[in-house]
Amino acid sequence: MPLIKNVHDRHHFHGIAVAVFRVYVVLYTIEYRFPEGAVNPNTVSEYTIDSEDIVFSDAVMEGYRFDGWFAGEQRIERIPKGTDVGGDLVLQAKFTAEEYQITYHTDGASHENPAVYTVETAGALLDAEKEGYSFEGWFDAETAGERIFSLEGRTGDLEFWARFSEVT
Repeated sequence: MPLIKNVHDRHHFHGIAVAVFRVYVVLYTIEYRFPEGAVNPNTVSEYTIDSEDIVFSDAVMEGYRFDGWFAGEQRIERIPKGTDVGGDLVLQAKFTAEEYQITYHTDGASHENPAVYTVETAGALLDAEKEGYSFEGWFDAETAGERIFSLEGRTGDLEFWARFSEVT
């Protein structure tokens, strides 16, 4: 047996020293913040330093590209097992509006509508002008089709056809 000296009472004694430690695993929370209309596929809402790797899935929102989950300015893609993030985690989803192309079939007319748009583009489509003709509207098909008044609520590349009637 080793000799252990107790420095407080200055007596020597022989024996076995036993140290008792209590280890507490701290449970942290994960809060996800995202805009209305976004879908968050992540379900993990708590973690500890002993949790298995947590990999964050992309949120989805129509008309937007997902830029990542952010804690402040830091992008967070995963929490590896054994990592101490330092507390509860608030993750903000960041998105950028996708840009889409618009092709106009004008039959020789002029117009001032945008060639590119996003889901955030607002306002009515402007009329096309053609000498000797009255503008009837923009349509989503060369014949028949739906008359289109604005870009609001649309996504994807678009094609519009201008229709005219001859002024007599």
